[in-house]
Amino acid sequence: MSKTMQAIAWAAVIIRFAIAAVSGWVENDMAQMMMITLPGLAWATIGNRASAPCPLTRSGRC
Repeated sequence: MSKTMQAIAWAAVIIRFAIAAVSGWVENDMAQMMMITLPGLAWATIGNRASAPCPLTRSGRC
């Protein structure tokens, strides 16, 4: 999945959770915590992190 599609998926999750919080399906404390946590999780999964070289090959690529 491309990074753009991952970002769109995370945005959809965050927006749906915000709508659920506003409509009362989720308690305020949980909504506040998730509005802080979800963007952090999105950043951690989409961010540009260099992967470690593969130990199984001499070239370092799996």
